[in-house]
Amino acid sequence: MSNKVKKFFFDIDDTLYNQYEPFRRAFEYSFGDRFKALNVERIFIDSRARSDEVFDMVSRGEIDKEEMYAYRIGKAFEDNGAYLSKPDCLAFQDNYETFQGKICLSEQIQNLLTYLSKQGVFLGIISNGPERHQWFKIKTLGLEKWFPKENIFISGKIGLTKPHREIFQYVEKRTHSQSDECLYVGDAYPIDVVGAKRANWKSVWFNRRHHVQPDDSEYTPDFVVESELELSELLLAIYHITLSFNEK
Repeated sequence: MSNKVKKFFFDIDDTLYNQYEPFRRAFEYSFGDRFKALNVERIFIDSRARSDEVFDMVSRGEIDKEEMYAYRIGKAFEDNGAYLSKPDCLAFQDNYETFQGKICLSEQIQNLLTYLSKQGVFLGIISNGPERHQWFKIKTLGLEKWFPKENIFISGKIGLTKPHREIFQYVEKRTHSQSDECLYVGDAYPIDVVGAKRANWKSVWFNRRHHVQPDDSEYTPDFVVESELELSELLLAIYHITLSFNEK
């Protein structure tokens, strides 16, 4: 493990907060018992994968956000042997956004960020998504308490997206950082891990959903954690190793 790591950057969705919770609540509110035979968490996981498929198309203006919303949940239903009409897809999205307005950080994550912040650790965010939508979540979660605005980078604002290395290089330039002192925490292997490793950053794969790394994957995360407790223990260990090295 490098003893140079001193800057911690995070993804937002399903990293700093559990994104499944508002999805589950929206699903129950939207459908009741209509799809009770389906595994809701599986639908959620598949919808995330389907969203990643078309995210770059949205960023380039080839399809609009409404089409993406309908595509990702509609295809997730198809993946699980069910059908959802486009109006129902969009109605679900409206409910999902409503419950996203009620998201919050767990006590574990709050305590981690508070400790690191009090120690003067550099904390930043790199997130894919529309600027307005991601800032809505940042405000709802109260993330500005720990992350200065100048350390928050949203793809929809800067015109660069993960997993392209250029967004990480852009962040390096804006934060006066070197690649070997940066660590990135994210939940999505093909977006977060691949992007960070392409840029020669240290990578933590926060694998909440217990995904399997592809057999043909070119990049391997430096660390893998599966719970908020494991993430906290890892980042605190990295911080203290760096601190002890710098004090020598």
